[in-house]
Amino acid sequence: MTGDLECAGCGQEFRLYSWDSEAYGCSFCFSVLHRKGQHWARANSTQPIVESPLLEIGRTGVLRGIKFVAIAYLVRREKESNFLWREYCLQSENGALRWLAEVDGHWTLLTETTQAPSVSKPLYNHTQSLRYQGRTYKLFQKGRAEVVALLGEFAWPVAPQQRVSLIEYICPPYLLSVERNEAGETWFDGVYVEAQEVRKAFGLKRMPRQDGIAPNQPTALGSKSGRLAGLTVIAASLMFCVQLVFAAASKNEQVFNHRLTYSPNAASNHETTPVFTLPEGTANVELELIADLHNSWITLDFALTNEGTREAFESDIDLEYYSGSDSEGSWTEGDTRGTRIISSVPGGQYRLVLDAEGLKSGSTPVTLDVRLKRDVPMYGNLFIGMFLILALPLFLFWRQSEFNNRRWENR
Repeated sequence: MTGDLECAGCGQEFRLYSWDSEAYGCSFCFSVLHRKGQHWARANSTQPIVESPLLEIGRTGVLRGIKFVAIAYLVRREKESNFLWREYCLQSENGALRWLAEVDGHWTLLTETTQAPSVSKPLYNHTQSLRYQGRTYKLFQKGRAEVVALLGEFAWPVAPQQRVSLIEYICPPYLLSVERNEAGETWFDGVYVEAQEVRKAFGLKRMPRQDGIAPNQPTALGSKSGRLAGLTVIAASLMFCVQLVFAAASKNEQVFNHRLTYSPNAASNHETTPVFTLPEGTANVELELIADLHNSWITLDFALTNEGTREAFESDIDLEYYSGSDSEGSWTEGDTRGTRIISSVPGGQYRLVLDAEGLKSGSTPVTLDVRLKRDVPMYGNLFIGMFLILALPLFLFWRQSEFNNRRWENR
């Protein structure tokens, strides 16, 4: 502490923390004092402060590794909307000043900066983005700020109803703001601080309830979004490469080709193929059926049966094909080709049994080509793997997008 001050309004004595203070707000009578040379004179009075500041004058704490003492408290409002926020002036042990702003329970630590971005005054109110310290800031909001009440000491002759033009640019969690009045402009470089960090730094027992989203509040991903995107690309690329390796290693060889004919007038549409051989080992089998359908459909129930063990692999394939023309031209629907993949089929002697239904009496016979391939590449695992890899990142990025949309809607 560097000196004493006696309030000209109530006679209460205070200790000053800075030798160059220009104004002081009394916490007893709410008078505002301005320095006149070596003396202090009463300027006018502030509005009585209903709620005591969370950081009372003289409270100390360690924030971001720096020991601070709270030396001032300022309540301001946006002139048009009457929206209120609070600012605390913090002084470090070496005399440097920081401002800790609290807006709806959200906190930002601000430092006055002399390395402000260069903005030409004629274009000032039209600048939509700025580059500062390697970051791109977007214009968030403009307004006029007015002092409502003050406590403690200030480095400039602040007074109630004192107004400035205020413009904020954001690059969450960072904020760049500029205040302008007839005396000039002042730039502040800010960063979002979690409420829990402020509470712990100053040993606070109560904290204001958070409401909405702060202009520079980071998303849950924050700066990790780029890293997550990179890891996702790497994981997806590895999954794709593994699939290519397995696909290249697949033999994908045709082991059986046969043609059957189904007659609608036959007593039974039960057909059995000749015996064929599947190579040794266990691998998948792809069954492909192609029928010469014309405005009709057919369902084929099949059983791939091992001649030695009598183990059967059963499934079905539906085929339909329709065509015609109308006022809009020719059209087709369905497909004459269908496939099924049977996994983990041991090698051995097999035959295929097929039962058809859906053939209309009196219609033309249906020719069915039956083809079997052994050890075909399967891409289902690739799609499942890609889904698992992409699901969480896409969900988080969607949440981040929604979060940012709500941020801009709250302006």
